[in-house]
Amino acid sequence: EWRHGFNCHVKDRHGNGNRFCGTDPADISQDDMGVRFNKVFFPENLTPPDAVDVLPLAPTSFPICGDTTDLLRQSKCHSVIDTSECFECDIPLSDLIQTVGGLPTHPHKNPSEDDAYWAELREVILARQDRQNNVDPVEVLGRIPTVWTGFSLEDIAEAVHNEYPGKNQADLIAQFISDGVQMDDNIIPRNTLVEFLRYQVLLAEINTW
Repeated sequence: EWRHGFNCHVKDRHGNGNRFCGTDPADISQDDMGVRFNKVFFPENLTPPDAVDVLPLAPTSFPICGDTTDLLRQSKCHSVIDTSECFECDIPLSDLIQTVGGLPTHPHKNPSEDDAYWAELREVILARQDRQNNVDPVEVLGRIPTVWTGFSLEDIAEAVHNEYPGKNQADLIAQFISDGVQMDDNIIPRNTLVEFLRYQVLLAEINTW
């Protein structure tokens, strides 16, 4: 059954049918202006013809499955997971949304003074201006770790862009150990005067947990 674009009823990973792919239009706020920006890009000269009809993705495009999944897997999108392959999708989608902080904000008709979308957009614009003007990261972030001394906002953004998971934390832990920063005995009691298992090893375990 087709309801909007590529949305359809599909079977989940257990073979159960009647799982709706996409958000029911009735669940979308009537005040939603429908403003969306395309963030899906394809390798040069490899854009599928049907991308024009699907992008930008709309509120009814999520959660993705079926042909939408196939399309996005041809793009530069990272780790595209189909609804039928999502182990976490056994939990009601509404519960997952609330767990991560609720639905993302979008422009609404007749916005109020405390409309979250415009407040968040303003914060993004100001941060972008600071980056373009090469503002000192300490002025923007309050403080930065020693391992990022001398970094610009551009450098910091790149340091956390597609980095190997845990790399920055490992660099910081190595800096702590090099500087002789001690573990708080009230939090992690030591068994001996010189502690290795409850210091270097424990910090490494926390970082790779």
